[in-house]
Amino acid sequence: MQPDDNSLHASESRRKNAAALLAAAWCLPAAALAGFLATRLDVWTASSATLLVLGSPAIVLFGRVLLWGWAFALLFEQLSLASLALLGIVLDLLLLAASHVSFRATPKFFLAEVFAVLICLLPAQLFARWTRERRRLAARNLMHLCFHSALLVGVWPLLLTQFCGGNWHDWAERSSAANKFYLQFLIFPCVVLITAIQEFHAAGRGTPMPEDAPPRLVTSGIYSYVANPMQIGKFGVLAGWGLFWKNPWIVAAAFLGLLYSLTIARWKEDRDLAARFGADWAVYRRNVRRWLPRWRPWIRDSGADDSAALYLDLDCGPCHRFAQWFAAQRPTQLRLLPLAAHSLQSLTRITYRTAGGDREFHGIRAIARAFDHLNLAWAFCGWMLRLPLIAWAAQLITDAVSPSPPEHCGAIVASAPPANPSV
Repeated sequence: MQPDDNSLHASESRRKNAAALLAAAWCLPAAALAGFLATRLDVWTASSATLLVLGSPAIVLFGRVLLWGWAFALLFEQLSLASLALLGIVLDLLLLAASHVSFRATPKFFLAEVFAVLICLLPAQLFARWTRERRRLAARNLMHLCFHSALLVGVWPLLLTQFCGGNWHDWAERSSAANKFYLQFLIFPCVVLITAIQEFHAAGRGTPMPEDAPPRLVTSGIYSYVANPMQIGKFGVLAGWGLFWKNPWIVAAAFLGLLYSLTIARWKEDRDLAARFGADWAVYRRNVRRWLPRWRPWIRDSGADDSAALYLDLDCGPCHRFAQWFAAQRPTQLRLLPLAAHSLQSLTRITYRTAGGDREFHGIRAIARAFDHLNLAWAFCGWMLRLPLIAWAAQLITDAVSPSPPEHCGAIVASAPPANPSV
């Protein structure tokens, strides 16, 4: 029993340390933004001897990251947020004095301090506490997406440009068409990165952080095509951003991250996943490559009666034609069934049920999920449709333009209020 207790204690310690690092990671872009705005608004005045990093005094910037983020999360986890905010402001005043920054205690100064606390200190501490306590999974994944995006397109490029060199105006020498191409190219790695995080949340109930990873192996969605979508997304975003700005240092940083993924990260990931999932991980890796996506998805056979299913109203003309087209694409491990075959007789929309029946999606999200069973091109369309705002807008437009349900559909949804059964 003692080894188990020791193992549990070590796991909790690693999780606490990882949560503190997440708090610091959140603070870096947030503190940079707060400091930059304070400098531009003349809230404080830096002397000529003060080193500015990202437009903020270096001591203030990195002091906020270390104190407001890492130290507070690691040492003061039981302290109330209000007490942490007050302590943070006091320490901030000391950091300003140490960095030879002059300021006056004006309302504008304290508004800037409150703003910094609201976007930096408080979210960072909530992020760490939710991670330690395994609460608010959706909020944690959203925060992962936010700080990763800020680091990839903001902090790292700006730091590399400041210390390694580069001209932010080089992009203006290109034609407008070329600049649009580079920006549109970024859509692809962005979608890959976002849908990978979404799949960790929806299918695995975990986050991208290794100490907060999904408790079960995620092989659905984009993971049925490629094993390392997050690394591909991060590399693509940073490299594409560097090409847009014509900055070789940013591109080099992307390849350095790729080298880390191919060596140290790969070894650690393989060891961890093999220990946690054993034969399932081995089978998955034999069928899904790390970096080169499959054209058709690999979906493990879960039995004819337990595979994923797409329920459609086959008495509705548009749905019937859609079902015919979908069947002609030879979907992998997906059954096409009438709405009446669902255990709930009140269905009024196209419904997708995952293998095993543990999750269901309706409307546009159901179609987007079903695209995962066709091929890489259609799956990418589905990943785009599943993006939060796009999914909402697409469903709203579909509901607005879809025709009214035919009368004979009432037999299928007799217990349901009138609704559009087509999507």
